[in-house]
Amino acid sequence: MSATSVSIEDQRDVLLAWCSPIADEQFLLQNTKLTTLEWEKLQSFIANRRRIEWLTTRWLLQQTRFKEETIDYHQSGKPVLNNSDLSISISHCKEIVAIAIHTKGKAIGIDCETIESRILKIKHKFTNVQEFSHINKNELENLSLVWCAKEALFKLYA
Repeated sequence: MSATSVSIEDQRDVLLAWCSPIADEQFLLQNTKLTTLEWEKLQSFIANRRRIEWLTTRWLLQQTRFKEETIDYHQSGKPVLNNSDLSISISHCKEIVAIAIHTKGKAIGIDCETIESRILKIKHKFTNVQEFSHINKNELENLSLVWCAKEALFKLYA
């Protein structure tokens, strides 16, 4: 496998890293250091896409200056970095895997979505009339943006 393109922005108190999901599971297994607990968790995934996203997330973290950290999950489901005061947020979709880390431990949230028409069917669930009245041009893209913003805030506030 040729190296996938990884983007990392490491500024002040926040590190952002993202890449495309790596479809080559063997590459991920050979190039990602996993703890015993992570190996056990990996075995519980049946869906290939979920395995790839999960492995790519850990591989991506190991491409940053926080490569010694491991991802665990709080009982609420929010990801945490073990033995660390760092704060992390994770997102993935068909086209991207992304992580955001706040180096001072402040809460952080990130979300990415693939722009798809199915969001039009559920717009009433995440926008109110006042919000929706501002979305008249590029409805699909703007609804996706609103969804991402609200999902990132939800992750921020756990």
